Amino acid sequence: MAKRPPKKPIRPERLPFSLANKVDNRIDPKNRLSIPKNRMITDRGLRTKGTQFLLAQTLVGRHRYLVVVPADSAIESLHKKFRSMGIEDSIERGTLVEHYKTAGETVALDGQGRILLPKRFVDVLLRDPKDRGVTITAEGTHLRIWHPEDQKQYADELRKRAARIAEKHRRRTREM
Repeated sequence: MAKRPPKKPIRPERLPFSLANKVDNRIDPKNRLSIPKNRMITDRGLRTKGTQFLLAQTLVGRHRYLVVVPADSAIESLHKKFRSMGIEDSIERGTLVEHYKTAGETVALDGQGRILLPKRFVDVLLRDPKDRGVTITAEGTHLRIWHPEDQKQYADELRKRAARIAEKHRRRTREM
């Protein structure tokens, strides 16, 4: 059997967000949130003042979080995300993308690498005005901003699902 050629290394621009798991952060009293430095920000030069991002509340699933997508690739990223979720109809995908564009807001980085979160989005994240902590996770082409409890619940559910899948395949390989 012929050996497969080694896979080509993925270019950095193909790895937009690459945080190590998650970052705990805080929304300051003026509703600004620092966007962590990561490969996407650095490699694409998106850490400069004025860089724009699309900020929207999640639409799919029962978990509440905000999505932060670089504005220059927002439409393409959202189409890919919806396609990966099994939404093949281009009209349906277009409707969901349009929803994100109209329900979301464009925000820009300031000189310190922060975005100003509109109040309606801050209200989605914060349950107690005194506790302004959030968790930021990287998901391929976008960041997710979570209330820490919601992110923990999501991660726990994901771990349980992964364990069930692994156990199912472990049983299947034993039967062979």
